[in-house]
Amino acid sequence: MKPMTEMQLKQKLGEYTAPQGLYEKTKNMPFLGKVTCNVEELTAGSWHEIVLDYEVGASGIADGAWIKATFKFYSDWGLFQTSDPQAANYVSAEYHAGELSPGQSPATVQSLKIRFDQKGHERPFQKAVIVDVVDGFIKPGDHIIIRLGDRRAGQVEYGVGGGIIWDSTAEDEYNECLLKARLLQTTHPSFDLLESLAW
Repeated sequence: MKPMTEMQLKQKLGEYTAPQGLYEKTKNMPFLGKVTCNVEELTAGSWHEIVLDYEVGASGIADGAWIKATFKFYSDWGLFQTSDPQAANYVSAEYHAGELSPGQSPATVQSLKIRFDQKGHERPFQKAVIVDVVDGFIKPGDHIIIRLGDRRAGQVEYGVGGGIIWDSTAEDEYNECLLKARLLQTTHPSFDLLESLAW
């Protein structure tokens, strides 16, 4: 549908009051919204936190509605979980308000509820992360951030790697990574700070 001019809106609706620029803003948005991701490429077997940023489109999201992110059933991904933020494969969702147009009311959403359903969608994309909107609506331009493998609750990433040069071999680089990672597998004696002053 083509955007209406101000004159066409007045003919159709009569005299009305709307937030300044809201009509134009929402007409320029994708109807259902858009998703961006912090990761473009993954290596099988690697551990990452993947952040999906869903910008709500012109349609908004009604109270009691939900959004669903689906994944192929057969993959090397672990099963997502939503109960233990310190464990592996924890999935979280959070709401971020977008900019308001002058005179626009903010969204009324009270919370988001996230759940994982191993067979929550159709083949081959059966694994589903579902985010429910609880008590209120979400307005166009707001964001829902979904974190797959959320690491903010105390997990730490320790990256290892080698500097590849002209005579590097895959085996030597792999052994260098194992050597560097061994630091995490050994226990170290406690250390007390020794202080000395020169007189």
